[in-house]
Amino acid sequence: MSEQRNHERGPSMAVKKERPAERGRASGTFSLSSILSLTKFDNTTLQAALTYIERGWAVIPLAPRDKVPYNPLLPKDREGKPCWKYLTVDPARPAEVVRWFKQRPDINIGILTGSPSGNLVVRDIDRPPVVPLHLPITPAVATGRGSHYYYQSSEPLPGRKYHWGELKAEGGYVVAPPSIHPSGVAYEWADYCSPAEVELAEVPADLLEPEHLSIRGNVMQTHSLGDTASKEAGDSPLLPWVQREDVARAVLRLCGVTAKTGKAFQCVLPGHQEHRPSAAVYQHPSGQFMYHDFHGKGADWYTLAEVYHAVKTGKTRKLSPGENAVWLLKALRETGFVKAPAIMAPALPNGVKPIIMDAYAGFRELLALRTIYDSAQTAAPYSWSFAAEWIGRSERRTGEAVAWLLEAGYLVKAGQVPGRRPMALYALGTPAGDP
Repeated sequence: MSEQRNHERGPSMAVKKERPAERGRASGTFSLSSILSLTKFDNTTLQAALTYIERGWAVIPLAPRDKVPYNPLLPKDREGKPCWKYLTVDPARPAEVVRWFKQRPDINIGILTGSPSGNLVVRDIDRPPVVPLHLPITPAVATGRGSHYYYQSSEPLPGRKYHWGELKAEGGYVVAPPSIHPSGVAYEWADYCSPAEVELAEVPADLLEPEHLSIRGNVMQTHSLGDTASKEAGDSPLLPWVQREDVARAVLRLCGVTAKTGKAFQCVLPGHQEHRPSAAVYQHPSGQFMYHDFHGKGADWYTLAEVYHAVKTGKTRKLSPGENAVWLLKALRETGFVKAPAIMAPALPNGVKPIIMDAYAGFRELLALRTIYDSAQTAAPYSWSFAAEWIGRSERRTGEAVAWLLEAGYLVKAGQVPGRRPMALYALGTPAGDP
């Protein structure tokens, strides 16, 4: 049967192209539940692949923990050579995909972009944009080193390269969740931004303008001390704060540090507590005060915001520029150096769970702090992981609380921000029944 299938995909065979909504449903009986009940084959990647077919997206088998097509499962041309391009003309049907996973359960799965999937295009961001990107709400994926944003085009588009990555379109494909990146990280849909939760947005106009094209170049920032220092506040109005010794000492006192600048003390970062001096605070040549952890090999420098964040959350990690800004503002507010404006918002109904009240109050606090350096701020990213750290609760319960606020209308989606893990922008909403 497979030999006949491969022969029929040969270059001389004319294949009738189906519209996306018809794929997988030609017999009128296909559904994800029916296929899985018949196969009795428990595999999350297979389930995802069948769901993509049900959405009208064509899929392709990829090598385990890799991005390349998996040749043993591909159709073959008349010379017996694997050729994934045939799948763009005659997309794999559910039964064929099930056979893929029965033969090799650990394969990754890809989605063909362009006309095979109804003119699906994907913005593949794998390096920081030179200028900020303003993205509409659309399904988004966190990849091993960047993010994917899925869009609907009204006509086939060519693939293009940009300074931030590339546009995957006609003749291309993307690795799809829950595939495993070569680094071992799983591809996953961003919080509240899976195809089941948001509709495909129309392809943004900036992707259609030739003048935005550019040859790939190295615009990644290195991770030297200078770069670490520069991300604390960048060119924002916050920069003067981190150049003041009184601010640095006040923030560090919140973290349990009373030593003077340049004097060694016991490291306060989680997991580094001991009974000998192992850290110090110095003033960087840029003027910013930085925390130096002696446990590393000379590269363990942290911003004031990163130290404050680590002590508050119990997690030591590098923060993005945006995270640095809001955590620094949180510390400045706690020390009394800044005051945030009051944010008017609809009151929650009586009897809601405390975790919902905390998540709501945390978002209002975040929005208020962001208005300090940009008074025009009306929306903010509020992912499950960030919100959990921000309010000091578990990620699962915080995610459920934010989901409740969205469903009830107290929060609304207002856009997206790109990054290593794409996030939705949220704004305060007006729930039904409120004036």
